[in-house]
Amino acid sequence: MDFYEKRKFKRLLYSKLSLIILALIVIKLSFSVFDMYKKERDTRLKRIEQKNILYELEKREKDLNDEIERLSSEKGIEEEIRSKFEVGKEGESVILIIDNPEDKNMKNNNTKKSFWQRLKDLF
Repeated sequence: MDFYEKRKFKRLLYSKLSLIILALIVIKLSFSVFDMYKKERDTRLKRIEQKNILYELEKREKDLNDEIERLSSEKGIEEEIRSKFEVGKEGESVILIIDNPEDKNMKNNNTKKSFWQRLKDLF
């Protein structure tokens, strides 16, 4: 009798219905694993993005602290006022350096000439 019970169990286990059910279970588990993989990948990418944002914010904080430290001194305040409002102390004068426009025209003329014109100018 034991032999017939084993045979009945094997026949039930290897039947088309049980194999279809097992295949459906495997497919369902495969989709679940793939969904978990996508979530893990998205989370990893978001983590990297957030690390970059944190790095940028820490860098900005350092820059702002350096700027605060610079502006806390008398020299820093004076530099900032001079750069923003273009003012000077009493008794200071301004020197303006103006480029010669003819020099610019000479440079532009040389660059506009073709190769043959420059070769002709050499002779």
